[in-house]
Amino acid sequence: MWSPFPLLRVLYRWIRIFIRRTFIITLPLTLFYLGLGGIVGLLLADYETRLYFASLRHVEENFESAQQLDWFSVPGAPGIHDLGVEPFWIPQLRDPTNWWTKLGLERFDVSPVLKDNDTPLNQFALPNSLYRRTDKEAEGACWHHWVYASDQILHIGELFWDPWDSAFNQLLQYHYANPAPCNASFHYLTCPGSFLCDIWKTRGPALIHFTTEKVDLWPDEDRIAREAVAGYTPVTARIIEFPIIYDSEMTLVPGVFPTPFNQMKSVTSDPYIWQAHVAWTAEYQTNVRLDEIIQQKSRQYPRSFGRVKKLDSWLLHKAIRPLGLETPRMIVVNIGMVASALGWRCVELSGDLITAFLGAEDAKTRDREARIEEERASIGQREPNFIAQMMRDFFDTEQGSIYEKKFEASLELEGQEALNNIWNIVRNGVKGQGEGQGDDGENIKAQAM
Repeated sequence: MWSPFPLLRVLYRWIRIFIRRTFIITLPLTLFYLGLGGIVGLLLADYETRLYFASLRHVEENFESAQQLDWFSVPGAPGIHDLGVEPFWIPQLRDPTNWWTKLGLERFDVSPVLKDNDTPLNQFALPNSLYRRTDKEAEGACWHHWVYASDQILHIGELFWDPWDSAFNQLLQYHYANPAPCNASFHYLTCPGSFLCDIWKTRGPALIHFTTEKVDLWPDEDRIAREAVAGYTPVTARIIEFPIIYDSEMTLVPGVFPTPFNQMKSVTSDPYIWQAHVAWTAEYQTNVRLDEIIQQKSRQYPRSFGRVKKLDSWLLHKAIRPLGLETPRMIVVNIGMVASALGWRCVELSGDLITAFLGAEDAKTRDREARIEEERASIGQREPNFIAQMMRDFFDTEQGSIYEKKFEASLELEGQEALNNIWNIVRNGVKGQGEGQGDDGENIKAQAM
């Protein structure tokens, strides 16, 4: 009597041999991508940790500066946050706890008036839970709004040392004569030191685009379905970072050089090009920042991590893609990333538990306090006047020192000493407030001369 079991045993033996040989052949490749994923996971964990502590510092500074500017607001008149000031003469987003109200938007997950202690701070900055009240008279009309994220921490007058800031200022003048589609309006913020940029995981220069979309009608990966609210339309945010690399993400006439102004103009003047960009998600922005970190580390360590990335690129083009193994490669890399990130967290947690058990001070807290003291010793104690502190931070940057030298060289020799005294007053901050008598302007003028 014929039995299929001998045939099954032979088939099982051949399958086992094939799997074993395939595993042995691909083992070096698997170990390589596990190691690469482990390195990338450590970079990601380090980035998230630094971003977390930076956002805690920035939200406090942003909130305090916004409160101090409220002192200049007059009851019954437009607030200081709604006025256009130099250098762009448009309102600036400062307060991270009510920024959406400046855009005419609303949200129902947090309240800008009743701030609950149990509400996470990042909830105030998330741009994916915004709504705009539906106007029945203008139902179906388009609505767009742009927020420019500058890469400079401080602007003085209308002098621009950043070509992207100069291009944005030129863009505002252009749209003053040629309104943007749907009469879109503009705000701006300074990304260095901004809590909003930390949570949005973006950097300047960039344009953040807000528009009303019926997201529930498009349940794809780029649009997140949201709970419908009667009388309101969901608002979708997109971040367009410059310079733009792909031609499909902007509309330029052939032969036109993609200058900063032309890139911004192509994005804000076309009524549909914003659809070429991905709707904001924290995961997508994290991948963008992680790619930048990987490229930076490749240039910083060309003989170690740089060679690893070159090998990965060579394997990707010569073996992975021709064999259709992109998905297995991504799975192995993600396994390595998750393992290394979890290992990072376990080491941190173990250190915290050990120091807590021994009754010793947390090493991370001690190191962080030491770094803060070093920063304060290098740039001086933070000023109670946040404007003086902003100017102090600016002049300690590379752009600030260049700007200071150019401005000093532009004056005559006899005015050099007076200008140096003025810069010293600004850099040293406002000292001895309340000690002197008389007009502050006269005191500064006397110190300068």
